[in-house]
Amino acid sequence: MAALVSFLESRGASTPATATAAVALTAVLVALILVLVPDNPDTIAADVPADMVWDFRLTSLGQLLVLWTALGLAAGWLLDRAVRTAA
Repeated sequence: MAALVSFLESRGASTPATATAAVALTAVLVALILVLVPDNPDTIAADVPADMVWDFRLTSLGQLLVLWTALGLAAGWLLDRAVRTAA
């Protein structure tokens, strides 16, 4: 992505055109991943209650939320600290 942006900027492309190209490339890459990655062969056994599966999915989503929130806060704190130290 950075290579595309720097290539377009070196050619004199405008900022909106560069951003549009970056978003389009990202969409194409995500679509390729969705098409090329094989389906999950694992199945949920019939004797597992649907409530348990739903609770597991909600718990997994909560764990992801906590993970990405912590990573974002830590990165923001470190960047803020680096900017203040540089100034």
